[in-house]
Amino acid sequence: MLRPGFTLALLLAAGCAGDPNYVPVRQPVASINLVPQNDSIPFGGAVLLVAQPLDASGHPTVPDSIPIWTSLTPSVLVVDGFGQVTAEWFGPGAVRVRIDKVEASTSIFVRDPPIDSVYITPVNLTLSVGDTGRFTAAARNAARLPASTQGIVWYTSDGTRLTVDSTGKVQALATGSVLVWVTLAGYSDTSFVTIH
Repeated sequence: MLRPGFTLALLLAAGCAGDPNYVPVRQPVASINLVPQNDSIPFGGAVLLVAQPLDASGHPTVPDSIPIWTSLTPSVLVVDGFGQVTAEWFGPGAVRVRIDKVEASTSIFVRDPPIDSVYITPVNLTLSVGDTGRFTAAARNAARLPASTQGIVWYTSDGTRLTVDSTGKVQALATGSVLVWVTLAGYSDTSFVTIH
């Protein structure tokens, strides 16, 4: 037996997806219209899948059983009993639904996690006037994995004492203390340079 709420949801989905004047009746399920198909979601995001059972004529039908959802890539996607899919990792994934011995599946690609930190090494650097040095910047994403530093921007707090180029190379011009920092995707980190 179907739950009343489930039956009502199927009826509403049928009216929304096809002819509003068509009244679903109980016919054998021949196929499943799974929406959305081939979706893309961000890392940590979620999407609600809707499984609409169809009869042999392609009309919505009322099935004998509720949908049974399964993640085909559980390390990437988790799906609950209502078709709510959550991205646990990133990369390609897939979800399958089964209604009355009929199955359908859809692929969902989880986009790479966004950058959530950037840092500079070394933390401190001591130079003599005329010396050059180099800083290295690295980034991590929300999965705590190394991320690309493409688009990083370098700055110096006093260009008359220390210059820095786009690769992190610095040159000491005059004695004093200078800050060097980088920014990437809204995140930043600083390092301290002493020039003598």
